[in-house]
This record gives sequence, C-alpha cells and structure tokens, in this order.
Amino acid sequence: MFRASLIAVTALPAAVIVFYAGVFSTSFNSNMCYSSAMHELQRRAQAVAASKDPAAMEKYAKLMQALPLHGYETSCDEIKAMLARN
Repeated sequence: MFRASLIAVTALPAAVIVFYAGVFSTSFNSNMCYSSAMHELQRRAQAVAASKDPAAMEKYAKLMQALPLHGYETSCDEIKAMLARN
C-alpha cells in the first residue's frame, strides 16, 4: 500500500512537469512561426511600397486579402505555405 502511494506521489509531479513542458514547447514554436510569417509580410510590404509600382501594390493587396486568416484558429503553416507559393 505504501509503495503504491509513493509511486503515485512521485509520478504525478513528473506527469505535470512533462505536460507543461510540452505546452511551453508548442507555444514557443507557434510564436516563432507567427513572428517569421509577420516578418516576411512586413518585408514584402516595404519592398512593394518602395517600388511604387501600382501593379505590384495590387498584387500584394490581393495576397493580403487571400491569406487564410481565421482568428485564433489561423494556421501559421498555411500562411507560410501561401507566402512560399507567391
């Protein structure tokens, strides 16, 4: 009985630590993905604005309108894939 209680008491904190380590890792990767995607959008916007080319501005505006944005459910990988295609 004591042995089972001891195992349960030591396993529970370990499980909690592993769970939160996974949550942090996923959150960190998501934040890095979004930072990278936003940086690329910013870089392209600055390049288009500097070119003062109306056709390039229209193309970039269409790209911005076509981005798969769904609020909190937005997939950063989908945005990065779309940027890679355009």
